[in-house]
Amino acid sequence: MQPFKTTTCAFTGLPFGKGSETKPQGDHDHKTLLYRGHIWAAANRLEGAANSIMREAGWTIEQVAEALVKYYHNNPGIDIGLQPYPVLGYATRDEAEATFNETTN
Repeated sequence: MQPFKTTTCAFTGLPFGKGSETKPQGDHDHKTLLYRGHIWAAANRLEGAANSIMREAGWTIEQVAEALVKYYHNNPGIDIGLQPYPVLGYATRDEAEATFNETTN
């Protein structure tokens, strides 16, 4: 789908970005094949996942939203020792390898 002249996401109303999550993707209804608009890549995945949940669970969109809110409120998480992702963008290959070796040894 060739993008129409738009700079904002039809789903969020926010501007498209340069990152992979906010880049524009054409969205269409899979039943009718009608174009709905260009939306963030992340919004496109969210919309598809929500449709899958509604189809499999027999839920409405409101039930999907309620389940997400309930999940976030009831599951604050527990510390299992996860570490944050390493910072990317090393100046040299040697710097990246040194950091990798430090964190894996």
